[in-house]
Amino acid sequence: MAAFAGVVKGKPVGWGITLTAVFFLLQTWQADKFVSLLYGPPASWSSMMESFFGKEEGLYGIPVGIMSSVLILFIIFSAFVAMTGVGDFFVRLATALAGRLTGGPAKVSVFSSALLGTISGSGVANVMMDGVFTIPMMKRIGYGATFAAAVEAVASIGGQIMPPIMAAAAFIMSDFVGVPFRQVAVAATIPAVLYFFCVYSPALLMIGPWSEILLAAARAGLGIFCMAAGFQGWLRGPTTLAERSVLLAAAVLLIVPYLIADAVGLVLFAAVWARQVLRRVPGAAPAPAATLD
Repeated sequence: MAAFAGVVKGKPVGWGITLTAVFFLLQTWQADKFVSLLYGPPASWSSMMESFFGKEEGLYGIPVGIMSSVLILFIIFSAFVAMTGVGDFFVRLATALAGRLTGGPAKVSVFSSALLGTISGSGVANVMMDGVFTIPMMKRIGYGATFAAAVEAVASIGGQIMPPIMAAAAFIMSDFVGVPFRQVAVAATIPAVLYFFCVYSPALLMIGPWSEILLAAARAGLGIFCMAAGFQGWLRGPTTLAERSVLLAAAVLLIVPYLIADAVGLVLFAAVWARQVLRRVPGAAPAPAATLD
């Protein structure tokens, strides 16, 4: 059975990984025949088979259990949604939203990959559904084939961290950590959105003059700082609900790569900062008076 699993693995992932696995299988069995770092006490076939197939860390352990009991439902849902034409709707919606912008097809790729990621949870599936439209569009307006494929690949890989489907690793994480899957999905929302914001801006992908790259990095860094302050509820001190809302709005405007949005976001951040400077922090102890000893 172990040999059969190795042969099956060799088909999709290549024989390099398969032969490496076979080598270490033999090394575990005959470890006393090796030298240096590979030397060790040998293991019997029965104990090896028990570890491979009878324990949680083996072939039929936690990952396969999650896939057969939980993940399969999301895969069926994803296939159903794809067959009903929702994927094509997302591509058309992204084209309507970003098709008229500068570098439109590349931005369409980012928008549509984010939308398709919500129903596929797979970077490969994103490329297969989205790339057949966006890559030819990018090539028609002058992008090189390599650059067009790279944009689609980078945008599509974000589908693996885009709630609510995400990849199998999210379900395994939920089981190992012992928290509900919805809590993992909620926690992944902000990183996923930030990922697509960064892909949307070429400067954040280190494309363009260094001055634009540094400016974009500083702007995005300040935006992430505002987002963290808004969610945490603390800037120079505790923030009110209104201040937190303004900070979150400033974060979005600073991360979006447009000059007017950046200026408005910077003004909003400065307004909250100035308000906290001018306002006494609630609950703060007064500074002790100076004394002469």
